[in-house]
Amino acid sequence: MPKKVGSTSAARAVRINAVVDMLINGARPHEIIEKVAKDYDLSDSSVEKDIRFARRQITDAAAVRHDHELGKALRRYELLFRNNMRVQDYKTALATQKELCTLLGLNAATKIEHGGSIEIDDARERIESRIAGIATRIGPEGSTQQPE
Repeated sequence: MPKKVGSTSAARAVRINAVVDMLINGARPHEIIEKVAKDYDLSDSSVEKDIRFARRQITDAAAVRHDHELGKALRRYELLFRNNMRVQDYKTALATQKELCTLLGLNAATKIEHGGSIEIDDARERIESRIAGIATRIGPEGSTQQPE
């Protein structure tokens, strides 16, 4: 980096970009301070401020703009779907549609509400009645009775 003196906003932007690149490439703060202070003839405290600002920029860049990114993804899937249908590539069109449904959460399990009530006593009576009917057909000692 060439030496630049002064702290104009353009020079600072160039410095911050250099610091961002160094952070992204894994440089340690003391390495950044040493290099930037030397290249730009700055104090260590000025470079430390630049490092803090660069870290904020990296953090801000990581914040996903959910609505914007979702909109782009939707448009891309729709474009892929249309293009695949146009060339009659139905297998890929179906795969694209499945991915779109997954993105939108349309494949998520749905909870079904039960609106009625189950009467345990009624169910028990029906089961006991069926068991009694079967028991009368089987007869004593497990032999089945023949209908008359």
